[in-house]
Amino acid sequence: MVQANQRKSAAGSPAASGAGAYGLSADTVSRGRYALIAPLARGGMADVHLARDTATGAEVVIKRVRKDLPADAGYDRLLVAEAQLTRSLRHPNVVDVLDHGRDGATSEPFIVLEYVAGLDLHQLLRVCSRRKIRLPLALRLAVVTGLLSGVAYVHRARDGDGRPFDIVHRDISPANVLVSFDGRVKLCDFGIATATVMPDVPATSGIEGKASYMSPEQARGEPLDGRSDVYSVGVLLWEMLAGRRMRKKQGTTSRLVRAARGEVPPLSVRGFEGEAELHAIVRRALAVDREDRFRSAAELREALMRWGERPGCEVGDARALRLFLAAELSEVRREQRAVRDRACAEVDPNVWRPDADDDRATPSHSGPRRRRAVTTVPSSPRRDRRWVIAAAAAAAALASYGIASAVQYLLLG
Repeated sequence: MVQANQRKSAAGSPAASGAGAYGLSADTVSRGRYALIAPLARGGMADVHLARDTATGAEVVIKRVRKDLPADAGYDRLLVAEAQLTRSLRHPNVVDVLDHGRDGATSEPFIVLEYVAGLDLHQLLRVCSRRKIRLPLALRLAVVTGLLSGVAYVHRARDGDGRPFDIVHRDISPANVLVSFDGRVKLCDFGIATATVMPDVPATSGIEGKASYMSPEQARGEPLDGRSDVYSVGVLLWEMLAGRRMRKKQGTTSRLVRAARGEVPPLSVRGFEGEAELHAIVRRALAVDREDRFRSAAELREALMRWGERPGCEVGDARALRLFLAAELSEVRREQRAVRDRACAEVDPNVWRPDADDDRATPSHSGPRRRRAVTTVPSSPRRDRRWVIAAAAAAAALASYGIASAVQYLLLG
């Protein structure tokens, strides 16, 4: 969801605009341009599917409002607002919005995003731990600096008239940091982002985000600026250095309360070159008072890059990360590709198309469906059972092998 502040976009409310204003003509979906392959995830607001763009043959990700949510709750407008905010963001370290539109018959919105073949940061660290693979410090810092490049760009983003968006992501966490097999690091999921230059959409209420990665001011429900995201990146940096969660569940004190207090455990001393200086950078990023933090994501990134210029210290880059993943996780990549290929081969794309009036999908497929006559070859009950089993198996395998797209919009999407 995207929460709007006071100002409205000059373009007006998306709900009143034609479907063609969102990147697709009104009948694009009715022609079945995007063939859904398998469900990937279900979040609080949206369902996410792996799909194929039949016009280009490319694999994409489609995000749509969950069908089981109240029709009058404003989720459609929130999803359109998210698409309008993110469609103009173009940066190597931010997931691209490729298209967005409305179903030709139901007028329900959807977003088409790039498919990132890789792992999210949580999965990457978990896979390395299970396989006893050591992720070098330089590459851990490469992930953080790549993420900071994306965050800095988002914070500086402006609309077509030059007005700053003043975006605050509010949900920077390992699940929303994607690491592709070619070494790219991408920030994703602007579902609860705030921005000042946005359409007038229903405002969300309460404290949103993941308490484990919230800044103190976010946990207290105070107004936020980009320094809140800097704090969240600081938590990730702390965890990359410590090799464990910073805010683990303990006793009766909730993570939210500890986040509001700004409690930060001390980092263990490992004894590597420049460790004291690196720990000082982490402490500044995690300062309770935002005035004591780095002023921006760009400033935090510059501090880490300067640290890497010291003798005996190093900050890796995308090429080094790609070479490491190719050497250490080639089996994971092959398994992931095989699962994806089986899903593409075993699931009938005609059934999964957005315009198909068919209720045989797995439980997580609950997005908008067209209501028109579709000429199909009658299928037998035995064939139907085989299709359901194949689809369920494909979805389970996709999740178990950690395709990044399967989790990039899972939480608070």
